[in-house]
Amino acid sequence: MTRKVFIIVPSLTPTGPVKGAIALANSLSTCREVTLVSVKIGSGPSALIDSQIRQICLAEFSSSFFGRVKKYRDLLAESGGRKAVASISMCFSADFVNLCCRRYAFICSSVRGNLVNIYKMDYGRVGLPVAILHLIALTGFDRVVAMSSAMAKQINFFSRKMPSVVGNFVDEAQLNKYRKKLSGNKPNATRFVFVGSISSRKKPLLLVQTVKRFLDEGVDTHLDLIGDGPLMKDVTDEIARLNLHDAVTIHGQLSNPYPVISKADVFVLPSLSEGTSRASLEALFIGLPCVLRKIDGNSELIENGRNGILFEKDSDLYSAMLSALKLVDFQAGDTDFLPPFFRQEGSSHKYLKVIEVD
Repeated sequence: MTRKVFIIVPSLTPTGPVKGAIALANSLSTCREVTLVSVKIGSGPSALIDSQIRQICLAEFSSSFFGRVKKYRDLLAESGGRKAVASISMCFSADFVNLCCRRYAFICSSVRGNLVNIYKMDYGRVGLPVAILHLIALTGFDRVVAMSSAMAKQINFFSRKMPSVVGNFVDEAQLNKYRKKLSGNKPNATRFVFVGSISSRKKPLLLVQTVKRFLDEGVDTHLDLIGDGPLMKDVTDEIARLNLHDAVTIHGQLSNPYPVISKADVFVLPSLSEGTSRASLEALFIGLPCVLRKIDGNSELIENGRNGILFEKDSDLYSAMLSALKLVDFQAGDTDFLPPFFRQEGSSHKYLKVIEVD
């Protein structure tokens, strides 16, 4: 059964889930009618949205949650209703709008991470009950998609619904021009790059301290930090305390981080919890091996010693980064470390199989 596709997100703010929604919309727009919907007004996406995709912000029609739900119901009904329309939601507020629209579309939730860990770390004491509420609410969806088998098990435990596992993916066409073209010349300094929120969950302070250890061991090293967040002052203070002004560049939030990423040698994300990090997928596609913590779905993304290194304890980060340098090929040519399971075409087709069941 062929359906029109609506993809709903909290806002068009350049977060990982929103980039994922845009990548999915762009991919599906080649074969389906696609509408990208945001619940709230955001700062604007950093990714290009195909001109064929209709864009709608529910906040432009109503200031209340119920008003936005009504508008979304109307849009789904006008497009043909449940038999003709599928609605895929990503993240908390979008899921709850979607859940209110089951009579008007075949509804699917795409869960983007380990909700229990992420909500606890990001929202403190209220995080755990909110995560459990979110997971239980998934019982009301026709289908649920998880990005890894580890996430699928968590969803099944709380909702008794077994999700389809579809790998996270990036918009490959937009990244092609940033693929590393290796020159055959080894640079003087090893460049590491971090992309993510500057928050306690992502552990940027640990990374800064590890760069200091590299320098103390006589390894000429540079770190590019891309992102913003609540720990920014702590990070800048630590850079000053360790006298790392020449070794660490803080870029802040970049609308286009890829020129910086493509100049690096290794991507590092010591985060305590992830779904499947979009930044790491982008780095692998561009041609960087990744150093990631052995959590959640990272073991499904990284084959240790081939396209990156997994580590477990904070104290292991230094040796993991050192090992990753052995994976960097400075010979001329193209490099692509992204596994087939996480490629765009295959993953978007899996979404169609999920939402177009009879």
